[in-house]
Amino acid sequence: MADKRMAGTYEITQALHIGEYEIVFGIDENSTDSKYMCGYCIQNDLFASYENCVGGNDYVEIVKLFAERVQEQANLLQAIQQNVTIPMETITAEQCYPNDYKQSIDGKVVAIKASSLRPEYQTADRQIVLVKGGFGANANSRGRAVYTVNLYTGKESRWDRADILGEIKELPDWAKERLPIIQAERAEKTTPPKKTQKDKER
Repeated sequence: MADKRMAGTYEITQALHIGEYEIVFGIDENSTDSKYMCGYCIQNDLFASYENCVGGNDYVEIVKLFAERVQEQANLLQAIQQNVTIPMETITAEQCYPNDYKQSIDGKVVAIKASSLRPEYQTADRQIVLVKGGFGANANSRGRAVYTVNLYTGKESRWDRADILGEIKELPDWAKERLPIIQAERAEKTTPPKKTQKDKER
């Protein structure tokens, strides 16, 4: 029997991750004043944080709050997607070279597997990334970590090598335009500042 998921004294019985948040619904059978709870959960590999939790004994009211919060996140996500200025396609295996673990992918533009992304993010604007290091990016490595920067958003992330679909054979036009910009930004971050005359005299 799987372990129960708990948030304090509440057993999480319903959860939906959409957009930036996971909305959760929990039950505490022993509580007399707040038997039901709805909140947001933010978690990583180390811990989970529950925020903006609302409790009460009215089951229907807390369920309605759960539904309202899901709808709110769906609306926010829809607004973000409507502002995406590139084709909302999904990169497939046919568009990539195989993820050959004998080859280094450091510095390569690769695609993240759609299956490693939540349903609302399984599109090229979330998949296409530039690899910028990590033990998992090396050839024949026992490490897994691959550090990337998203070509569309510029967001930096960590993935496992198994999440990589492969190096993209032919970049979409928008990615070709974004790549030199991202590379220039990376070079600027890693280039040490020039020494001034005062620095040289120290």
